Amino acid sequence: SSKATQTVIEIEFLESANKVQLNGKEKYVLGRSVPTNKDALLDLDLDNFGGYETGVSRQHAMFKFIDGEFKVVDLNSSNRTFLNDEELYPGNEYSIGEESMLRLGKLRMKVIIRKV
Repeated sequence: SSKATQTVIEIEFLESANKVQLNGKEKYVLGRSVPTNKDALLDLDLDNFGGYETGVSRQHAMFKFIDGEFKVVDLNSSNRTFLNDEELYPGNEYSIGEESMLRLGKLRMKVIIRKV
């Protein structure tokens, strides 16, 4: 659906002040590539942002666009996902507001959803 493609997810990594943007897809898998598995089906490889040191799993969390809003799902990660300091129950969908704080393991990021 076109709504998803008109939405930009802006991610700001708090420790490093790096920013990335995701757009154009219905779902995004966040995780960490490892040398033995460079072809992991990741849309955002957090290895570049300290994912290893902060305990990000290989497939840690997923953003999904459902019924006009973005949700985040923990993919049964080792060190859990936290949305605004609430621990997510693996496999459940949680709505992301326009501006949210997300933590994957110890990797902290601010997530901003923008309609373009």
